[in-house]
Amino acid sequence: MEFATIKEFQRAVRPFVDQHLCARRDDNKSANRAWVIEELEEKLRDQPEITTAEAEMWFKKEFRVN
Repeated sequence: MEFATIKEFQRAVRPFVDQHLCARRDDNKSANRAWVIEELEEKLRDQPEITTAEAEMWFKKEFRVN
């Protein structure tokens, strides 16, 4: 993609917002088997149809567990 002027380039690039997460870490040292079971039981009561993959994604997002 080429731009005729710097202004055209700036207009094209300006709407882009990169999510910056360098301070966020994907590890939760407090997570152990008992805690995972407790959280999963609660989630299964709320969403009994949740799949294993959905539960894994939910844990990673909600609790930063890898």
